[in-house]
Amino acid sequence: MAAWVAKLAEELTSGALVYGLDFAAEALVWIARRAGGALPGIAAMDPAGAFLADLNARPGGSAAYGAAVARFTPGGSLARRLLDAGAEAIFRMPNDLVVPTEGGLSLGRRRIDERHVVRFDGGAHHLNLFAQERTRKGLKIFLEGEEGRSAARSAGRPPKPHSPSKKSSSSLPSPARSAQKSPSSSSSSRFDLLLVDGAPPRLVASWAGARVVEPFETRGGGAGERMRRIIALHERVLRALDGRGAGPLPKAAELKAYGAVLFETLFPGEVRRLWDAARGASARPLELVFTSALGWIADKPWELAWDPSRKRFLSDDAVLVRNVFGAIPPEAPAPRKGPLRILVAVAQPRDATPVSARQETAAIRAAFAPLVKAGLAVLDVLPAATPAGLHRKLASARVDVLHFVGHGAWDEKEGEGALLLVDGRGRSVWVDADALRRLLCGRGLRLVVLNACETGRGSRNDFLRGVAPALLAGGIPAILANQYKVLDTSATAFARHLMWAISRGNALGEAAREARVAVSVARGAEPMDWAVPVLYARDTSLVLCRPLRR
Repeated sequence: MAAWVAKLAEELTSGALVYGLDFAAEALVWIARRAGGALPGIAAMDPAGAFLADLNARPGGSAAYGAAVARFTPGGSLARRLLDAGAEAIFRMPNDLVVPTEGGLSLGRRRIDERHVVRFDGGAHHLNLFAQERTRKGLKIFLEGEEGRSAARSAGRPPKPHSPSKKSSSSLPSPARSAQKSPSSSSSSRFDLLLVDGAPPRLVASWAGARVVEPFETRGGGAGERMRRIIALHERVLRALDGRGAGPLPKAAELKAYGAVLFETLFPGEVRRLWDAARGASARPLELVFTSALGWIADKPWELAWDPSRKRFLSDDAVLVRNVFGAIPPEAPAPRKGPLRILVAVAQPRDATPVSARQETAAIRAAFAPLVKAGLAVLDVLPAATPAGLHRKLASARVDVLHFVGHGAWDEKEGEGALLLVDGRGRSVWVDADALRRLLCGRGLRLVVLNACETGRGSRNDFLRGVAPALLAGGIPAILANQYKVLDTSATAFARHLMWAISRGNALGEAAREARVAVSVARGAEPMDWAVPVLYARDTSLVLCRPLRR
């Protein structure tokens, strides 16, 4: 593990840090090789050792065996995913970061009955397995037998199945019965693409424990030609939306041709094979998380990628999620009691083009009306969002969701994004990404929706100077924003359906995907408007609302 971390650091950094890590790695490896047989806790795990040989030789009698095992699949921070990558390099099979998963299911040549096994695919790992509520409940029921089962029934939970063949046996609860789980949180539904800088850059793809690495060529030959086409159309769209270009926005046929180039670039060689395997194994849309160390690559509209073999856009088969490199982990607010609190902040500067704020606010009110009536949600509207007014709202009361309706701006010269708030006289106030990070981060926000143009862009040289990338790097768990300028009607349609889906208990990724569909069929929308919204998130399985029982 230490040697692997040192090699990774060599790719990402240079100088004394790499030398120090490499020295530490060699020292740790030397110690581990010599201490393994001397430390009792390590020696006891030797499959050929005397301790396990003695245990496995003993007759099983009529005892029943249960197990709790984890197949660790990281979510959230890059550090957790890199740690998992290191463990995969050692075990080369599903594991819980410390031992192979299958090792927890076997007793010598015997295998524990699956009815007595509780499995974790996700956040659980070797060091927190017994901190999981499902493990504790399952262990209690397993040990107490019928007494524990009766207690479960009296508490209103469904009875667990049991084995009639053993007088004292009972089953650990299966994951499907003991906890409802969003499809997005399943280990096999997340496909990670990590682009690391180098000469050439490397694209690391991982899914369900499998991992491949491919060079990400951007110069020379076919790769260079593809990248020139990607940049040229991206720049053309930006010029057309700014009124600086004579050419129109691309139509449907041209978007598909452009999307095919994006798809071929994003899925080279073995990455494509792994993607095809993942897509074929999943009955639901995959969660594709793209993290790029190269700002000028991250800035391109990958949402438009088109799979020519399936004749489908990537967003039809996946929820495309953007992530960023950053040292701040996502905020994890403590469990809260009480209603979901939503703040709709509206900014309509009189020196800017009007937006349909009234219609969008009315749509959000309508979406959450049943939950508000039931006391499960509270909706507050800030009709003229000044910097000071927004600060007071966020500092004086808990807010779970901030929904901004207004204008975004992009300074091409400085390579920096901003929101346009208003001053006391209704004129526009430029609030850049750094100021927004100070204003919004550390407040316990769970979701920020920026229904404003160009808030999803990032700088080619410093990607985190864009609004949404800066907020994600600052710790906000999820941000929905727009990577281009977008028609007001399309922006309103996206926001209306997004909030409607969230209010009905959809996970964030699912809600965003369905909102794209709503824009694609909206009257008057441009062919590419559905791809303008971008989702920046560490975990798209976030569910903000529980739907009302009918």
